[in-house]
This record gives sequence, C-alpha cells and structure tokens, in this order.
Amino acid sequence: MPNTMKEMTKLGYKIICVGIIVAIVWIHGILPTRGLNVTGPLAILDSTFTLLLLLEVLLLAYVIGLKCLNKIAHLEITKFEILIFSLTIGMGILAYGVFFLALVGWLKLIAISLLIIIAISWTWRELKETIEQIPILIREIPGCWKKISNGSRWLILCAGVILGMVFLQALTPVWDYDGLMYHLQAPRLFLEAGRIYLLPEIWQANGPLTTEMLFTLGLAFGSDTFAKLIHLTYFGIMLLGTYSFCCHFLSTRHGQIATAILLGIPILPLWASWAYTDIAWAVLEFLAVYAIFSWSKGARRKWLFLAGVMSGMALGNKYLALGGTALISLWILWQSRKQSWKQIFSNLCLYLIPAIIIALPWYAKNMILTNNPIYPFYFGGQGWDQSRLNILMTYIKSFGASQTWGDNILLPFRMYLEKFTFSTYSIEVPSIIFLLAFLYPWKNGKCGLGGLAVFTALWFVIWSLGSRQVRFLLPIFPSLAIISGTVLLNLFRNSSADSANKKANNNLKIRFNRIMITGLTCGVILSTIIYQLENIIVLKPYRVVFGFETKDAFLSRALYDYPAIKFTQTNLKPNDRVLMLWDGRSYYCNKMCLADVDQSAWYHLFVESNDPYVIGNYLNASGVTHIYFGEAELAWLIRYHDPSGIQKQSATFFLEVFRDACTREIYHDRYGVIYELTCHD
Repeated sequence: MPNTMKEMTKLGYKIICVGIIVAIVWIHGILPTRGLNVTGPLAILDSTFTLLLLLEVLLLAYVIGLKCLNKIAHLEITKFEILIFSLTIGMGILAYGVFFLALVGWLKLIAISLLIIIAISWTWRELKETIEQIPILIREIPGCWKKISNGSRWLILCAGVILGMVFLQALTPVWDYDGLMYHLQAPRLFLEAGRIYLLPEIWQANGPLTTEMLFTLGLAFGSDTFAKLIHLTYFGIMLLGTYSFCCHFLSTRHGQIATAILLGIPILPLWASWAYTDIAWAVLEFLAVYAIFSWSKGARRKWLFLAGVMSGMALGNKYLALGGTALISLWILWQSRKQSWKQIFSNLCLYLIPAIIIALPWYAKNMILTNNPIYPFYFGGQGWDQSRLNILMTYIKSFGASQTWGDNILLPFRMYLEKFTFSTYSIEVPSIIFLLAFLYPWKNGKCGLGGLAVFTALWFVIWSLGSRQVRFLLPIFPSLAIISGTVLLNLFRNSSADSANKKANNNLKIRFNRIMITGLTCGVILSTIIYQLENIIVLKPYRVVFGFETKDAFLSRALYDYPAIKFTQTNLKPNDRVLMLWDGRSYYCNKMCLADVDQSAWYHLFVESNDPYVIGNYLNASGVTHIYFGEAELAWLIRYHDPSGIQKQSATFFLEVFRDACTREIYHDRYGVIYELTCHD
C-alpha cells in the first residue's frame, strides 16, 4: 500500500505540472486579446497572464538547469551559483527546444506547448522539490533580513526601487528600436511561417537568435511584453552573478560595492526593460569567465565544461561572442602553460567542445542557407552584394570613429566626452567609476584578480577594433564593476593604513573613508533612481499597464514614427506598400511597411540612377506605392554616422529633386512625412 500511495503521489504531481501548462494554454485561448484601443480590466488580465507565463517559464528553466547541473557531479558551488547557472542553462535549453521546432517546421503554439509539457514531465521530481522549498524559503526571509548587514539591506532596498520602476516600464507595449526592428519582428515572421528561414532584408534576423527563441515562446502565447520581462530577468542574473562572484572570491563588501556600481549606470536598467538580448549575451559571457576564474583558482576541471556551455550559449546569441571565446581559450592556454601538452589539449577541448556543439546549429544553418556561417558579414550572400555590405560596414565602423593614435589612446575617456558618437541613445555611457580600473596595477590589494583584469583589458581592445558601441561593452560591465570596486575599497583602505600611526586621527580617517565610499556609490545609484523616475513621469507607463490608457495612446507618445504607421494602417489600402526610408521598425505596420533596416535603401536607388522618373518607375514595379521619410532618424544618422557624406548626398537628392518630381504629400507630423508616388509609366 505505501508503494502504491507513493506512485499515486508521483502521478498526482505529474498531473498538476502538466495541468499548469494546459491551464495557461486554455486561459490564452479564452482570454480576449487586448487590442491597441482597449482599456479597463482586460489590461490587468493581459499583464497577469504574461506574469504567469513568465513564472512558469522561469520555474521550468530553473529545474531544467538544476537537473543538468546535478549531472556535473562534485561541483563546489554555492546556493547563489546554483540559482544563477541553473536559470541560464535552463533558459538556454528551452530556447534551443524552440529553435529545433523552428528548424523542422513545427513552430506552432501546440508544438511549443507540447515541448513545455515534455520538459515538465522530464523534470517533475526537481519541480516538486523546488515547489516544496518555496514556502520554506519565504518563511526564512524575515530571519535572513535580520542577519544581513545594513549595507546589504540598503543595497537590496535600492535594487528593489530601481527594479520596481523598471518592471513597470517592462510591462508596457514594446517601443524600443531594435526590438521593433528584428528582436520581435523576426520571431513573429518565423511564427507566421511556422519555421525559421532566411530574411535578407532584416540582416540581424539571420544571426544567432537563441534568446529570441524565448521571445518566440512568448509571442506564441500572444505576449510581446514577455520578451521584455525575459531580458529584465537576465539583468537580475547579472546583478546576482556579480555579487556572487565577489562573495566567492573576495568579500561581501566587495559584492555590495560592485553591485552598487552596476545599479548606478542609468542606462543599464532601461536597456533591461527593452526587448533586447544584449544583457542576456553579457550574462552568458560573464558566467563563462566566472567558471574559468573558478577553475583557475584550483576548482575542478568540470568548471571548464560549464564555461564551455556558457560560451556556447553566448555564441548562440551574437557573433560578437567569438572574441570572448577566443580570449577564454587563450586564458586556458596560459593557465595550463606549466602542464603537459596532453593536459593542455585536454583542458582546451573540455572548454571548446561544448561551446562549439551548442553554437554550431546557428552557424551551420547560415552555412547551409547562404554559404556564409556569419552571414552577411565579410563574405556577403543572398541579397548582399559588396556595395550593400560596404554601406553596412561603414555605418558599423562609424561609432566612435577616430583617425589618430592619440584619439585611440584616449578612447576610454572619449566615451564620456563624445558620448553621442559611441551610442544610439543619449544616456548610453559606462559608469564613471569604471575609470578607477586603470589604477588596478597599483591599488589591487593583492586580491588575485590579475587574470580577470587582463581578460577585461584584452576584451576592450577587441571591442575597439570593431563597432565601438557602448552597448557592446556589456559583457565586461560586471568585470569592470568588480575591478573598479576593488580599487575603490583599496584606495581608501590604504589611505586609512597610512594614517594608522596617527592615533588621534585614525577614527576620523576611517569614518571619512566610509563616507566617501558610501557617498560615491549612493550618488551613482541616486542618479539611476532619478533617471528612472523621470522616465516614469514622462512616459507614464502605469497608465497603459493598469488600463487607464490604450496601447495606441501610449505608443503615440513613446514611439515617434507610430502616428505615421497608424495613418498607414487606417488610411491606405491593404495592398499599398510604404517604403520606410532610414527607418527599420515595421513591427506595428506588418506587411504594409517595407523597413529600411540597414538604412541604405535610398542610397542604392540614388546610385543606380539620378533620374527621378527612373527611380519612380522602379519603385512602382517593385510594388511600392508610398514613401515614409523619417526626418529625425535621418538627422541623427547624418550627424554622427555618415563619415563619407553619402547618406546626406542621397537625402539631398530626395528632398530637392525626387520629392517635387514624383511624390505628393499626404501626411506630415513633427518627425516624418508620408508621400504618395505620382510618377508612373
């Protein structure tokens, strides 16, 4: 009888777990979709459904990752590390599951639901144990709160305030540029087709898209804000990972300072609230470094395998992870230099084999479809001739462009002084405290971070050789926070030690040092809080989240080309096509808008012919009936990212020649104009 009861209990847990996903699918089926013009309780129900879906996915990801970690036996790992690595591994596995469905042409809601049910069934034991632990952990919170230091309490409260404000913004409709251009547009197109396929017109959609596969899961259930919440989750993992690294290898105080430095970067929480994947990529690269650092400090060689898993997932997110993978390989070679050649080769294979296996499907897919594993870069491919590729590379290399050795030497400082040339958003600057990392050789306090410091410096050098966008520095933000935080603590600690002989002033010096460190970290965190508060005051996200305002009204305020897109949807014919010059966002316009993702469509037309009637006839033959001219987007492009002047030259031709000869204005607002093509054969 006991065995029978035990089996029945197991079966009951399986039924409950499977029932959860069935219930979510059922709710999704009966719950009316919140349209762009809906207010009231349905808005709250919409957000509630998204949150339930997020909790389901994160819980499932955690137990999947936990089961995989348990397979890597005898890893000396803390509770923080279990949480961090389990979540990232689990989310990666779920993403690859969706990717597999896309490859075989089964990218449908029912197949994704079946995938989740299979995952629940496979991990039911870990899921049961985790669910049983949740009430226990909740009961332990008051006791843990009493035990932690005042510094930790202050940090948790500040993080809670910032994350709370960002969470509210993440629940709003998607309005960020890249999210609307490809992070969500590509998954939506894949879902509509039921498979993954080549999209030459959206070049970013053909690279590694592991995190976007999680976005696809959300879109399948009717939620695009799910993507923003997933990205925000990775931001939480970044904070926890940074804190955990310091606690493991340095001290709790180091963890507090490093985490505070990250929280004190105003743009970082805003990035986290967007439907981007940069923070996911950054977390995966940092966790690979975390694992390699553990191995370099004498931990078991299985940390090499774990590092390879993290790097493989990073490579499955962005081509840019190739540089980090190469640097970690060099780190392994250096760390193993005193060992035999056989051992060196074994160490390298233990890292590279899982990395290559995990990343390979994305690059093999491109190789099969385009004969270019890193399509469209370097070798071009379908839809990408040398001319188009040159325009793209000119744009990419225009960020932080400089001509002299002096400018390159001062590059770390130029990012603060010339921030607009290194970014696509006005507040995109690293923490000013990061500059303290330059003092690490003199103020390291023998903390043993030499390998991390060298890796970070070399990573910065590789970054400087490519597209110098501040956002692409994200993978070393945690490392820079750890190193600069260490310097900050040692800087004032040494000052205190120097005055130790002056007993009368010793206490005063110690207090002064604490005030300086606390004041600096509090100051940068306060700047983030003020910036996020300003965003809430301006955007008023609570209005759309709680149903006081329609999505349509919110987007009209937050997205400057949305009014023109709305006009397109309501006033043009379904078969009309609008070419969106210098504007790559078409998510809300769908098939009626032809996005100019690489911002070179008009230039290529201009190069082909200086005759407006020839261009007009070509556009008509291509199905284009209207043109959207984005003035704000063009102004930014010409000012900061048009070093050769080709964009300005082609825009001048449009405004001074083509517009008068071949168009008629039918819509105008402060950001752009819609023209109807009037010249035909």
